[in-house]
Amino acid sequence: DPKQVTHEVEEGLYDAILAKYEEEWKKA
Repeated sequence: DPKQVTHEVEEGLYDAILAKYEEEWKKA
C-alpha cells in the first residue's frame, strides 16, 4: 500500500527531527 509506505517514511522523518531537537536541547 503506497499510503502505508509514505506514512512509515513520515514517521521516520518525525523521529529524526525529534532526535535533532533533543540534541539541541541538551546543548542549551
